[in-house]
Amino acid sequence: MVIQFDIPASVIPSNAVITKATLSLYAHAKYKSNWNNDKKYVYQITESWDESTVTYRNKPSYNNQSIASNDNTSTGVWESYDVTEAIKDIVENNAYNYGFLVKLQERSYRGVKFRSSESGEITERPKLTITYETTDTEEPVVKVKTPNGGEVWQEGATKNITWEATDNAAVVSASLYYSADAGASWTMIGDISGNPGSYTWTVPNDVSTSCKIKVEAEDAAGNKGSDESDSEFTISPMTGINTNSYKILPHANYTITVINVQGREITTFTSNTIGNINRKLSSGVHIIHISTPGEKIVKKYSLIK
Repeated sequence: MVIQFDIPASVIPSNAVITKATLSLYAHAKYKSNWNNDKKYVYQITESWDESTVTYRNKPSYNNQSIASNDNTSTGVWESYDVTEAIKDIVENNAYNYGFLVKLQERSYRGVKFRSSESGEITERPKLTITYETTDTEEPVVKVKTPNGGEVWQEGATKNITWEATDNAAVVSASLYYSADAGASWTMIGDISGNPGSYTWTVPNDVSTSCKIKVEAEDAAGNKGSDESDSEFTISPMTGINTNSYKILPHANYTITVINVQGREITTFTSNTIGNINRKLSSGVHIIHISTPGEKIVKKYSLIK
């Protein structure tokens, strides 16, 4: 018996790793009832052949070393042949695929009949079952949308970093970074599960006109892709103290102590006099200590008048 299966590339992906391949033939009868069904061997054919003209006498050439065997002697059953290595060679190494030749151990015991691909018993036609795994080597494609260059974001403000990330499978996480030196160095903002495409960021006190954002996306196979802002954006200094930026409740009692860069205390304000702070301070960089019951916050404060 000679048999060949088409294995189209559209069915098995190029990055497939074959783990198992089984040739299944249905032995439905013996050629003559008193003939034996001896052990069968499968060989790999090495040249093309024509289904309409092939016979035992003009059968195509094949490798002398068998690749599988089966010693079943029953009829009305499926016989299985492990052809994994041959299919691995065909799929993974682009080896020739001329099919298989199935022979009895001895020609004189030619007694078995297999269903063919034209059999009216459709469920009993020959089968080639291939099991494979895929190795994902494709990196996610990432695009930072905002900030992407030219924006002016004030330190302490709440802004949305947005991006798009796609993958041939799925993006499972993203890591966000910012740079205040045009990408020469990066500071992590945070790791995010999934691929939400947006992150609410409290802009740090890192005043610079050379800021960039980088988003690195990762898929389930560990492949990583990244993108950064096309050009620099600006983190500008605060022009006034907004206690909401420090998550202080509006009704809280607090004290603000202002210290200059030399470490000298300039003045102190309370929740009742906070409205005077910008009017009383001069332009420049100050260090502020915000004290509430149970918490103390230290911030750099730049005032421009």
